[in-house]
Amino acid sequence: MNKLILLLTVLILLLTACASTSKPTSNESQDLDSLSLSPNQNRQALLDHVLSGGPPPDGIPSIDEGVFESVEKADQWLEDFDQVFLYESEDKVYLFPQRILVWHEIVNIHEGDQKFSLTYCPLTGSAICYFYPDGLNTSFGTSGKLINSNLLMYDRATDAYISQIDGVGLNNELKDVALKSAPVFWLDWSLAKLYFKEAFVLSKDTGFIRNYNEDPYGDYGSNGPSGYYLNDGTIFKPIYEDSNNFFTDKYSIIGVKQDDLRLALDPEIVRTNGSHNFDLGALKLQALYDENLDIVRLYYVQEDQDIDWIGNQLVSSTGDTWNLQGKRITASQDLEIPLYFEVMWFAWYAFYPETEVIR
Repeated sequence: MNKLILLLTVLILLLTACASTSKPTSNESQDLDSLSLSPNQNRQALLDHVLSGGPPPDGIPSIDEGVFESVEKADQWLEDFDQVFLYESEDKVYLFPQRILVWHEIVNIHEGDQKFSLTYCPLTGSAICYFYPDGLNTSFGTSGKLINSNLLMYDRATDAYISQIDGVGLNNELKDVALKSAPVFWLDWSLAKLYFKEAFVLSKDTGFIRNYNEDPYGDYGSNGPSGYYLNDGTIFKPIYEDSNNFFTDKYSIIGVKQDDLRLALDPEIVRTNGSHNFDLGALKLQALYDENLDIVRLYYVQEDQDIDWIGNQLVSSTGDTWNLQGKRITASQDLEIPLYFEVMWFAWYAFYPETEVIR
């Protein structure tokens, strides 16, 4: 009965959103094609195409007073196949279960010097860590609105809108302000608990009544993704759609940003070869497959530099060493980390139709 009520609630929200949103006419579509939606895009155009996702502002409540528990305690309720989001700070490792985040989408963390938000949009499969703008004592909330099916956050200090994928303020005091971010990785719980025994795991003690055993969009179960996460097609029509069929709509690519450049990397290339070097503008990057965690990590490298794994360290062809977060061990300086994250292909293309593609 609870599951039936849950499904009916989600259906009503989606029908409400669709009913309140008119489809563009052919003339409107032509106008969209003329928009400059490169990274130097007219962000006012994005504001003009905000859609209602159904819930009101903060109707999907962020977690502002998160409780963290030990890996041992979390293992009592998480299954090996459960998906968790890994964020590695300089001195802590955080794990955020997807089955909790799907109900809240934002976790605001204020622990000493740790002030950031772990954001997750189920409709676009994007998990990104964002830091607060300099000088603002703030937090992020859900606006209840979407752009290209993506979570439209708002900053509580300025009421500015920020699209989660784009990460740039759209209005008010944060207009054109790009948020700083850090990589977040999807992990199976079986791997997370094995390699991060001292991690801080977000607990189900959120202060809200939610069924964290149910996912309103589908499931990331023992047999892989199902429901919305597996089926092609989107609930809300994106501004731009890929006519070249580079990937299927829900295929998870690694989106990379550098200044005004955007690139979509197929992670299977890196998993197959263990490493992949590529250029983004004038900069050199290297993607490495972390086979222990089954994730792909990216680093900026020098022209004549090539890095590889030795144990839990990165080692260059010149003998310099770093930890996996790029912090120097014997090297003269840290490895720089690009701005990158996993995201469903349709959503990345909808924001950045001029993206370069490596597949």
